[in-house]
Formats: sequence, C-alpha cells, structure tokens
Amino acid sequence: GIEHKKINEVVGLILKEYEKIRNETPSPKEVNQAKEYLKGRLRLSLEESETIASFYTMQELLEEKILPPEEKIKAIEKVTPLEIKEVSQEIFKKEKLNLAVISPKEGKIKTLKI
Repeated sequence: GIEHKKINEVVGLILKEYEKIRNETPSPKEVNQAKEYLKGRLRLSLEESETIASFYTMQELLEEKILPPEEKIKAIEKVTPLEIKEVSQEIFKKEKLNLAVISPKEGKIKTLKI
C-alpha cells in the first residue's frame, strides 16, 4: 500500500517500468535466473499427486498440447531474450493496461493523472 497523496507518482513509476520492460531486451543473466526459477518451481510443485493432477488438468483446459514436465522444462530452456522482448511488446501496450485502486470511501482519490 501507499499513501493516497503519492498515487500519481507511483502510477508514473509503474508505467515507466512497463515501458522499460517493453522496450529493453532482458540480459542473458536475467533470463537465465528466470528460467532457473521457473524450472525449480515446476519441479517442486510436482512432488505431490494432487499438484501433478492439476498440472495435467490445466494443460488439458488451457493449451493445445499436453506436455510432460521434462518437455515443459525443455521449452523453458529454449526461450531467448529476444522472444521475451517480442512478447512484452505485445502484452505491455498502453491500451491493454488496467489499474485497480482500493481506497476508503472518505479518502476517495479524485484525480489520477496518467
């Protein structure tokens, strides 16, 4: 949370970060760290039968193809910094961004400058 009087400043900083993500190619080190994190989470999440069932169920519902965990890991390993930049340019378009603000009724935010 933040103080209400800082909302415009904070939203501005968030938008700058979105622009940075959209316009800059991540470094190989950043991409490698993200890959290791994702692979580690995937492996840890598949230690129980319930999460294994969920893993396959989500693929059945959301994806065209069901892949075993090791195939998912191989797919993660293939991702390049340039591919991440290309996807971020599609995702982080200004017209696609949304913002939710929660405020007490008596402290309503009257103006938000974006």
